Amino acid sequence: MKKKYFVFPETQYYREYLETKHFVGQNALVIMAITSMMFLTAIYMYFSSYEVLPIIGFVIGYLVVLLFNFATIAYSKEHYYYLKLNKYITSISLFTLILTMIIYFKSPSFIPLIFVAYAVSAIYKDTKVLIATTVYFIFAVLMLIFNFKYIFEFQNAIVIKNLAIGFFLILFLLILLSSSFIIINEKTFFYNNIAFAKEKEYRNLDLILEFKSKLKTNSLVNRDYYQETKKILEEFSKKIEIDDVFSEKIDVLEKLESGIDKQKILKEHPLFNQTDLERLEKLLVYKTSMLSKLILKIKNSSTKKYKTREIFSSTHFQSFNKQSDSIEIKILCFVVYFVALKRGLSGMKPLTNQELFDTFINTDLYYFIDPKVIKIYRDNADVFNTIVDEVFGQVKKNG
Repeated sequence: MKKKYFVFPETQYYREYLETKHFVGQNALVIMAITSMMFLTAIYMYFSSYEVLPIIGFVIGYLVVLLFNFATIAYSKEHYYYLKLNKYITSISLFTLILTMIIYFKSPSFIPLIFVAYAVSAIYKDTKVLIATTVYFIFAVLMLIFNFKYIFEFQNAIVIKNLAIGFFLILFLLILLSSSFIIINEKTFFYNNIAFAKEKEYRNLDLILEFKSKLKTNSLVNRDYYQETKKILEEFSKKIEIDDVFSEKIDVLEKLESGIDKQKILKEHPLFNQTDLERLEKLLVYKTSMLSKLILKIKNSSTKKYKTREIFSSTHFQSFNKQSDSIEIKILCFVVYFVALKRGLSGMKPLTNQELFDTFINTDLYYFIDPKVIKIYRDNADVFNTIVDEVFGQVKKNG
């Protein structure tokens, strides 16, 4: 399939993100399938009176494949492409293990495992993996037919036997390949459409921000933004009686905004590293920054009306506990929801502090929120309530 390139690099990253974030789930299914194969094969070999050492040897082979899968899941937290590498290695190693078992024991009872291994590799729904395993599958079957004919001995004429094996092989491949390619095409179509929708969003946001800069209607004055944020966070630190850990970060933000070299910033602030600077850059408010786009999107989303048929598509990826989100995003989502319930939604009265606590801790809503966020709220409920009450008090006083 011809690779598609997008005008905005963020769109390409977003498409890859959608594809790769499902690899962990696919890997979990493969691990369960391989584990089942290992136990069923070992049980069959034990009750069929095979020698103990070969059984242990092939069980160790299965365990090696499983350990490699667990290792790639662990390393995928650093980079998702470990999971891409795992698809190829797992598929090839599983085929090799099954082929070794057939050749070692010279028994037709292990031949069905080749078809099972092929079906397991199809779980990945990847065209390249499917082509590689199909070629290996055909090679393995042909090698067995030509070099180990006695494995396929049946009580039939040779011509009928060869026709039966060939027909079954072709039929199996056609059915599995057809279904796999249909699924892959549907998945690709789905991801491409989401990516194109995201590209339109980036185009519109960039266009609006460009107009704002030309018309000089931007209400954010950068210096005031950082200084006001610094004051709020200083008061916040005093309120909850903790050390002020925010001021230095605000100073770093101002230096990043001014275009000072990052190496110089790192020397002046030794407690920060390159990763910290990359995270802080997301909080800058220059024209095309991520935060500027997010502010603009929130501002316009609040006035958007959804039709009934759009409800599913607009909420498809929304959750309080998306595994791909950082803990900071989950806390932010929780706080926004907390304030909304405290203030009162349309057709719903504001909730008291005790009602809020009972809602989050003693209802099914508890299971829809990340456990870490719930623990933070449960241990610091009074802090949440005090801050929100004071904010609402200031709003009423100023109003």
